[in-house]
Amino acid sequence: MYNMITRRMNDFDRLWNTFDAPFYATEDSTIPFRVDLQDTGDSFTLTAELPDFNKEDIHLSVDAGVLTIKAQHSADQQRTNGGWVLQERHTGSYSRSFTLNDIQENAITAAYKNGILTLTLPKARPAAPQRREINIF
Repeated sequence: MYNMITRRMNDFDRLWNTFDAPFYATEDSTIPFRVDLQDTGDSFTLTAELPDFNKEDIHLSVDAGVLTIKAQHSADQQRTNGGWVLQERHTGSYSRSFTLNDIQENAITAAYKNGILTLTLPKARPAAPQRREINIF
C-alpha cells in the first residue's frame, strides 16, 4: 500500500471550466479533493476532505483492485430557479481512484463526519508458506 498510485479522473466539464482560469496552474488546480494516507500498523487510514457534501452524495467502490471515491453535487431546486445575481458554488462531480496493493478489500470501512471522509484499509496478511509434497510422474 505504501506504493499506492493515485489516478486523477478528468472529465470534459473540468477541462471546459479551466478556460477562464488564470494562465498559470497552481497545485490545487489539478486535485479534485485532498487526501491524506497514514500507515497505522495493521491498516492504512485514508482521509479525504469533502466539505459541503452530504453522505448520500459520496459513493465508494472497489473494482479490480482499484478504490474509487466519487462525490457529486447536484443542482437542487433552490439553485436552479432564476434570479441569481452571483452563483459561485459549483455543481458537478469529483472522482479519485487509488490502486490497492496488499489490502483486504472486503474489510474496508468508511465514516463521514463534518466534511471528512475516513476510510480504514486493513492490510492483507501475508500467506504463510505451506509445506506440500510433490508427486513425481
